[in-house]
Amino acid sequence: MCEISRSSPWGVVRQRHAIEVLHPPSVEPFPKSGFLQVKLGERVQISCQANGVPYPLITWLSKGEELKLINRELLSFTASNRTLAGIYECIASNGVGEPARSQIELNIIYPPEVTSDKFWIHTGPGLRAQLECVVSANPQAQVTWLKGKVEVPLDNRIFTLIDGERHLLLIRKVQRSDFGIYTCQVRNELGENRINIQLSGVPNPGIFKKTIDDDISNKNTYTLIWEVDSYTPIIEYSLWFRPYRTGGNLVRTDWTKLTIPAEHRSGPVYSKSYTLRELKEKTVYEAVLISRNRFGWSKPSSVFRFATVGAEVSKDMFTTIQIGLPNDENNAIPLNHISSKGNAVLPIVNFSTLFLVNCYVIYV
Repeated sequence: MCEISRSSPWGVVRQRHAIEVLHPPSVEPFPKSGFLQVKLGERVQISCQANGVPYPLITWLSKGEELKLINRELLSFTASNRTLAGIYECIASNGVGEPARSQIELNIIYPPEVTSDKFWIHTGPGLRAQLECVVSANPQAQVTWLKGKVEVPLDNRIFTLIDGERHLLLIRKVQRSDFGIYTCQVRNELGENRINIQLSGVPNPGIFKKTIDDDISNKNTYTLIWEVDSYTPIIEYSLWFRPYRTGGNLVRTDWTKLTIPAEHRSGPVYSKSYTLRELKEKTVYEAVLISRNRFGWSKPSSVFRFATVGAEVSKDMFTTIQIGLPNDENNAIPLNHISSKGNAVLPIVNFSTLFLVNCYVIYV
């Protein structure tokens, strides 16, 4: 306090001054260990207790980016995604000295997740085959390969490799007995998961190629061109076609079915063209192709729509069709259902006696 005396008639004047001692910021994390582990889906609460004069402002960083919070000491959220794991850094600053920093590591544990880029793999005797599943798990998962219900015996010909999250089953000099359905089974202390991958010698589904027919005088013909990948020579093709019709029942039996012998040539890519004659003018048709080698019939191709002169294929056309294939021991599921609309691609769904096949439409 400062006091000043003045002569009469003025009195004493007093002035008070407060002195604040500045302190640089400090910060203490919670948990104090700087580490927090939660299960996927659980609530996360981490905090930083700041001190300093003046009282510090707190900001949070995650993966090098500032979180849009306003001076919150407590950070609370749900661990809804495993990518939320990592280092969280709180920074306390008050303009005095350097900012104080503290880090908290968040570890999110979850049961195994498994997927694959290919659920059906075409190969042939004497070749090398690679089955792959991509596994994500925390804690780390144990990966087991099964064929049927039996664990795959490993040796110099059949062995496994691990490349990060990629788990590979490699088969050298494939034998016919190697064909079948394999299971990639993954397990950790939180759960178990699995996917099936089929190794087959039957051809890949055929692919129709876009064609351009400039001869408008041929109003009743259309030339189809397709390609099929097969490591074993193609024996024959079965081409199914019919006029496109909207609506109708799920199952239509008005297919015209043609058996077309394959030409003797070396693969693995087999190309073929075939001209359909006596078609209706100004009509949209749809076609499906299956191919056979000595191991059996392929899965059906995607639905292909084409039109004779005077008609056009619309993107809004929709078809659900059923194709029965010959019962073959190498075809795991003998009955196929195909749905297509525009260029939409449908997921593969496995049932005991049927499956949905990815379909798309090529416009000409």
